[in-house]
Amino acid sequence: MRQAMVEADLAACMVALPPQLFRTTQIPACLWFLTKDKSPQGAKRLDDRRGKTLFIDARGMGEMVDRTQRTLTEADLAKIAGTYQAWRGTASAREANLAYQDESGFCFSADVATVREHEYALAPARYVGVGPPVIVEPPAVPRNGSAALMKDLYAIFD
Repeated sequence: MRQAMVEADLAACMVALPPQLFRTTQIPACLWFLTKDKSPQGAKRLDDRRGKTLFIDARGMGEMVDRTQRTLTEADLAKIAGTYQAWRGTASAREANLAYQDESGFCFSADVATVREHEYALAPARYVGVGPPVIVEPPAVPRNGSAALMKDLYAIFD
């Protein structure tokens, strides 16, 4: 299925989200943005992105609002949206003087041949490279003893 989507040039953008964004699960998610038309579209004057897919790795973004849930900040959302808009060359990106550039550890624009080399894997981490390390925040209150450790471990694996 991934191969057919890439070869048909339907995959516009893949965004890997950080874990713990959703209260019911701690696993990360990946958004797939699909399109039938990556051409400049005449009067819209978009950048011609036929044969290319944008990969954004936002796994290191966001901040913890409590022990189990993370949220993306307005700045995080603006960076993700601005990156896509700059890559696509939208009017709002032109007005804001945004120009797309690959950013190691965050975004990469891959052509079909590059995706083929990666055997049609659509995980952004394969394309963006290594970024800054993700910092895991320690618990706010230090806890001592095995009972506290067990409670922390159950909270992590719950």
